[in-house]
Amino acid sequence: MRAGLYARVSSEEQVDGYSLDAQRRALEDFCRQRGWGIAGHYADEGKSARGDDLAKRPQFTRLLDDVCAGKLDVVVVHKLDRFARN
Repeated sequence: MRAGLYARVSSEEQVDGYSLDAQRRALEDFCRQRGWGIAGHYADEGKSARGDDLAKRPQFTRLLDDVCAGKLDVVVVHKLDRFARN
């Protein structure tokens, strides 16, 4: 299984308090426990998931492009709200 790991923090406060590194470590552990390979890391720092403007989340856009290109079998996020709000 080829996993794409997506981490996001939505504000400067979360950049300092709920780190991308902590999310990344948890995602890597999750995949390791299941024997999944990690095909890519994607992280948007200080970006909101509100709204439809994907240009505000360049790594999320890259993740979606890789899914569409068949490079990933699964996307793993720490919490669903890291992926999208609505």
